[in-house]
Amino acid sequence: MKNKIVVSNVDMEKYGAVFEIGISVTSIVRDILKIANENIPSHIKVTALIDTGAGISAVDKKIIDELNLYPHDYEYIFTPFDGVRRYRKYDASFKFTNNVAIETSVIPMNEYNSYIKCYIGRDVLKMCKFVYNGKKNIFSIDF
Repeated sequence: MKNKIVVSNVDMEKYGAVFEIGISVTSIVRDILKIANENIPSHIKVTALIDTGAGISAVDKKIIDELNLYPHDYEYIFTPFDGVRRYRKYDASFKFTNNVAIETSVIPMNEYNSYIKCYIGRDVLKMCKFVYNGKKNIFSIDF
């Protein structure tokens, strides 16, 4: 794996494994918009949190609306906030600071935390190597 992100400038005990990513439409939607001569939305930069307990990534509903993402399916998910609930699934593209882009399905999240706008779940983590070193206050993601 040669595309590595190393984060050491955050208090991981207080905030967790947080870092900045860009969120946008998928490459297929981007191509369709280009053919239709429509505006292609830029990646929206947000603070994301690695959430190893989440099977699917989640994005703030306001960002989903701003990007005009369309739902394509549903998934039943248990959360400590809502119990078992049916969530709409949307396709999105995550662009990391090393210019790696990963496309995945996401569910909307309500604004529980105004600082965190995206939770990176195991759907994305399965495509990389994630190392969390609490003693050194550093984490890395290797694609």
